[in-house]
Amino acid sequence: MFSKFIISGRRGVITVALFLITSGITLTTTTINQAHATPVSTIQNSTPQINGWTPRAYFEKMMADYFTAPYQSPSEATDKYLTQDAIHEVDGKIVTRKDFIGHVAYLQKNVKSMTFDIKQVIFDGEWFVERHIGRTELKNGEVINSEVAVFFHFINGKIDRAFEMTRPLSGIDSDRHIHTTK
Repeated sequence: MFSKFIISGRRGVITVALFLITSGITLTTTTINQAHATPVSTIQNSTPQINGWTPRAYFEKMMADYFTAPYQSPSEATDKYLTQDAIHEVDGKIVTRKDFIGHVAYLQKNVKSMTFDIKQVIFDGEWFVERHIGRTELKNGEVINSEVAVFFHFINGKIDRAFEMTRPLSGIDSDRHIHTTK
């Protein structure tokens, strides 16, 4: 029952899911220890991987490919991580693959540095849930701190759907532009 609501992307249920995750309640059969990316509990006694990477390492590599100089071009990185028909929902706004590429280009042009403090990672072989605190310093000197939680759905090793919720921790509400330019 819970999976149906998460798959549908209904915001209220995702908020409840985030509460459960941050409260330490296991939602899937595999929970990844945030400090070491090792299995805490699993039915099969193995950590599911994403294209040969632990879920934490996969997320770190994806963020580095997009946002750490010398980063990959927005199209090249997106081809590597997203399906051709990928849809990303950010705070209720639908972002197509084309929109996402434009957003990444905007960030690569305007961001001086970006760091991620990963708080939780859960992967069950199909759904990947990640929560982090991000610190972004723009080239104009503005600093934006945000809490971000994302539910990624994978098909054949690539993201085809993503549901992202953001919460500014500093700055003003208009700083949400860092998460989507749409």
